[in-house]
Amino acid sequence: MGTVTAWHRSGHPVEVEVWAAPVRARPRGGTTVLVFAAEARAAQRIRGSWVVWDGLFARSPVGIALFDARLRFLRVNPALEAMNVCRRPPTSADAWPKCCPG
Repeated sequence: MGTVTAWHRSGHPVEVEVWAAPVRARPRGGTTVLVFAAEARAAQRIRGSWVVWDGLFARSPVGIALFDARLRFLRVNPALEAMNVCRRPPTSADAWPKCCPG
């Protein structure tokens, strides 16, 4: 992540945050990178609210897991890990039915 100055088409400077993330390789090879850009002040506001959610997630006494559309774990909070619901701590490659049967 980084901040750069871009120029609005009206001519004034705009601070922009830029993120880059690798994308899983295509079958024929090569490297692909997905690039996101957002106006810096808006990104900072979003990050500020994310800090609140992040703190709630980390400190909650209730077990919380975040999944993607295929029910693969994105994130597990410490309370859920402490419950020993799964045979082992889940990773992003694990799907709920495989990791935590029953």
